[in-house]
Amino acid sequence: MNWTRTVGTTAAFRHEALLYGGKADFLESTVPFIREGIRAEEPVLAVLERHKIDWLRDALGEDADDVFFEDMREVGANPARLIAAWRRFSSAHPESPALRGIGEPVTPERSAAALDECRRHEAVLNIAFNGGRDLWLLCPYDTEALPSSVVEDARTTHPLIAEGGTEHPSHCYEHAAGVLAGELPGAPADAQELAFGEGNGREVRAFAEQVAREQGLRPEGIESVVFAAGELAANTVVHGGGEGTIAAWDESGSVVLEVRDRGVVDNPLVGRLRPNVDEARGRGLWLVNQLCDLVQIRSGPEGTAIRVHAS
Repeated sequence: MNWTRTVGTTAAFRHEALLYGGKADFLESTVPFIREGIRAEEPVLAVLERHKIDWLRDALGEDADDVFFEDMREVGANPARLIAAWRRFSSAHPESPALRGIGEPVTPERSAAALDECRRHEAVLNIAFNGGRDLWLLCPYDTEALPSSVVEDARTTHPLIAEGGTEHPSHCYEHAAGVLAGELPGAPADAQELAFGEGNGREVRAFAEQVAREQGLRPEGIESVVFAAGELAANTVVHGGGEGTIAAWDESGSVVLEVRDRGVVDNPLVGRLRPNVDEARGRGLWLVNQLCDLVQIRSGPEGTAIRVHAS
């Protein structure tokens, strides 16, 4: 695999899926990619699970000192936080003409809902960095550990594919089509529900707190659930037609909240980018993403559903 940039090309976001099978295959591609970045004096950030960071440190030897590492379980537990992490990396190196990254949010330990959000994250990356810094982002997918459907999804969200020692354009790349489209699975029959409108913020927060306490969440988890409920309800009042419903239930030890209203969300980056100090809008959903384990947004002509998971 040739990991050298083509001289004279214009700055561009290069988003590439690396399809590999097992540890040896992973290192065979990622180590040369990193070393070529070091040789070219391009800052390199690897956001991976801790054991894969250890693999790379061992394989790189002294070269590991020239690489920035971050733990995916901390940075990207909620995949909606990852674009901001790559933006921070970019901002930290304003003088560098080019950057490299390795990010692997898609792992077999993720739930089905989280894997779907990872797919949507990979798609929206193509919007977030299009026309920006010269960032070459390599996204590994373990073909031996992941379901084949998840690996095939990588071909739709990455313009370039690296596999079997070669690189080629994806034949089924879809840019960022339908990032917010689709339906969430139905709420369980025993879900609790509350209708609300303007002036019902206190009732919504009390409803969320009661559910969180009933499910035995830790104090921090209760605070996250209450905050999320309040912010989502406030968004509904301001942007979603003035009234909506909030449902809540337990799912594998976590509390799930879902707010539905008649509003339409048309910005696929909503809640993923840290608002500027002088921006009055956008803070609520950003903070919900920072506090909650997973945030799912589905929007269309009939309205919007936002589902958050917190533990």
